[in-house]
Order: sequence, then structure tokens, then C-alpha cells
Amino acid sequence: MSTETSIAIVQAFGEAMNRKDAAFLDAHPGLGGSKTFFSQLWTAFPDVRNTVEIRLAEGEWVAQRMTISATM
Repeated sequence: MSTETSIAIVQAFGEAMNRKDAAFLDAHPGLGGSKTFFSQLWTAFPDVRNTVEIRLAEGEWVAQRMTISATM
């Protein structure tokens, strides 16, 4: 997998989380089991947002530092 593809996947996941898009989780193998967790998170913190501060990538490996903010 190319670095660009890896970054695109991680970025799409972050954007889906900000949209509270549970359908995104169903559409990607391995993420379906996270649907319950994220549904509960979105219920407890309706304005939760993630912002990527730094992203490093090489090949299929992506690491990022992000800030998650929300009010209870």
C-alpha cells in the first residue's frame, strides 16, 4: 500500500468520526466492532471533535498526534 493511500484511509476515518458517520464503520472491515463504542461516545459527548496536529507516514504505517475535544 502506498503512503498516499495509507494517509487517505486514516484521514477518511478521522473525518467520519467528526461527522459521526456510523455507516463508515460498517463499510470498512475490522471497524464494525467499534460501532457500539463510537455510538456511546457520540451520545456521551455530542460535540466531540478530533483535530490532527502532526501526521507522519511511510508505506502502510501512519502515526499522528491529535487533539480530541468535547464537553459533557
